[in-house]
Amino acid sequence: MVSIETRLGNMNAMRTTNILPEEDGGNLQLALPLTEIESIRAFEERIQSDNNYKQPVGLIRGLGGSCLANAIKRAWLLVFSLQVRSGCNWGGKIRNGVKKLGIAKSPVTRAVFEGIKGVPQFTHIAHFCRLMSEIWPNIR
Repeated sequence: MVSIETRLGNMNAMRTTNILPEEDGGNLQLALPLTEIESIRAFEERIQSDNNYKQPVGLIRGLGGSCLANAIKRAWLLVFSLQVRSGCNWGGKIRNGVKKLGIAKSPVTRAVFEGIKGVPQFTHIAHFCRLMSEIWPNIR
């Protein structure tokens, strides 16, 4: 158990924090990955404006990936810390007696999908685009 805690501590120490720059009047100064569940709501509110929305989408688009699954994994690792990922699930279902935060309709999920959709090697994947359009009909 101690070795797992030590490894997690080492991984957190090695992980770099991405701070989204202020750009064109944008005021998104939130460090990624988000480290607390409460910070998700603040992040969602901040990415409501177009300037702030484009910043995380651009970061995710720049991550790339060797395959679609790898790109999705990289995107979620960029946005949410391990602690936040453990407090969320797709539908907000109760697991082990604990209510999780649902992220299916979250603007953060929309930004992640939009960023992955913009990666050139994944633009031809029809299934992924169809999945995104079912969840977010207004994504182009």
